Amino acid sequence: METKRCHWANHSLLEQKYHDEKWGIPIFDDKELFKMLCLEGMQAGLSWSTILQKMEGLCKAFDNFDPDIVVNYDEEKEAELLQNKEIIRNRLKVKSVANNAKAYFKICEEFGSFSDYLWGFVNHTPIINSWKFITEVPAKTDLSDKISKDLKKRGFKFIGSTNPPQTINDWQKIPETALATVTNGEVFLDNLGEFSKIRNELLNYYPEPMRQNMIATRLMNISQHGQYNYTRCLRRNDLVAANQCLYLFVDEVIHLVFLLNRRYKIFYKWSNRALLDLKILGKEIHKLLEDMVFAQNKIPYVRKICKALADELRNQKLTNFESEFLGDLGVDIQKNIDDEFFKNYSPWLD
Repeated sequence: METKRCHWANHSLLEQKYHDEKWGIPIFDDKELFKMLCLEGMQAGLSWSTILQKMEGLCKAFDNFDPDIVVNYDEEKEAELLQNKEIIRNRLKVKSVANNAKAYFKICEEFGSFSDYLWGFVNHTPIINSWKFITEVPAKTDLSDKISKDLKKRGFKFIGSTNPPQTINDWQKIPETALATVTNGEVFLDNLGEFSKIRNELLNYYPEPMRQNMIATRLMNISQHGQYNYTRCLRRNDLVAANQCLYLFVDEVIHLVFLLNRRYKIFYKWSNRALLDLKILGKEIHKLLEDMVFAQNKIPYVRKICKALADELRNQKLTNFESEFLGDLGVDIQKNIDDEFFKNYSPWLD
């Protein structure tokens, strides 16, 4: 008799085996529950089939995720794991295993067992669903959010559903290049629509007070690297330091143009070329930067670039300060931010 399986389990033998032997079967063993929680954390941003393919290597490398062992992992052990091609070599995920083991033992001490703690959320009774199609299965529920929120409060990492950033702290934790990756290109498959929902919210860009603070920071750095320190280094004939200033100047200028276009800055080696796709100042700054690279005297180009940026800042009504020294404009923008947190958040902190 042919085994009846969920649609998702028919793509590979590994998924079939997992479906038939593991999936949907209640687990009450503390260590097994901890292991599955760790594996779910490893899956973040990936598919479960990837975890199944790496399951043997992961369990071997992490001592079967035995909390009694992994709780003692130190930096040397974590460095060793990051060299192991059989695992998911993400530094934060690797570090989270030892961290989560410490939180695990605190829960066991408080509730008697990890199993009692988790099963307590459902009165120790399995939930039986009757979904017919994969599209009916929610990516998260109120219950899953409640459990993950409590686990996070107790110190667990890489737990819970994926949500767009909700707080300033959430935004600050995400590298801008990661935001650029998520919001660029086409989405070819998203059956549940969860990724597209988050992506669309991220396309709304940073909260405006945060953007203004980031603009102020770029202006401070541009003025220091290009308008002040570059010429000083040339005067003392320190060409190495002068070129360092110029590199930092260029990077900050490009970043500012992305901010003025409300676009996340992509990885540095592609960012100059990407200027050509930005409507505000993109082509103009791209040409000035290209010309500056080949010019023997680069100071006039630094001045032209700074003037173009200052004019656009005034055009966007971010400042009405009449100065071509961008540090002055940065101070003016910073003090006029309509948010107490960012108004008092130093533009030198980035």
